[in-house]
Amino acid sequence: MVHPPGCVTLSTPANNAINVSSSQISWPAATGAATAYKVSVGTAPGTTNILNNVNVGNVLTYNLGGLDAGTTYYVTVISSNSNGDATGCLESNFSTCDSSTIPFSEEFETITSGVPGCWGIAGTTTTANYNFTSFATGN
Repeated sequence: MVHPPGCVTLSTPANNAINVSSSQISWPAATGAATAYKVSVGTAPGTTNILNNVNVGNVLTYNLGGLDAGTTYYVTVISSNSNGDATGCLESNFSTCDSSTIPFSEEFETITSGVPGCWGIAGTTTTANYNFTSFATGN
């Protein structure tokens, strides 16, 4: 008996990832000879207000384009072949970095740990520069 391919879930970003700054998603190849993948994306569990079952072709990555800062996205990828679509596939979610306004008046000399999400230390001394990794759409 011939069957549809198996389910896949996002590999990038990982399920429940926070402070995601890229709009690129990826998933592993499905078992069962998938010939296409359909992507659904929403801003609440089970919704498709961003993408609704869009056939992105036989690819393992897709760029969601402009995503809003500080937002949780819910993604389902359905593998498909000539025998039909995978069923019972699980939804993944990830949250984007919060937006911030710059310039800042904080000099950061006293921060040694607990750097806020989407920030990174550019040097190794207490007078090091801090870089702000902003959430940019279309990464």
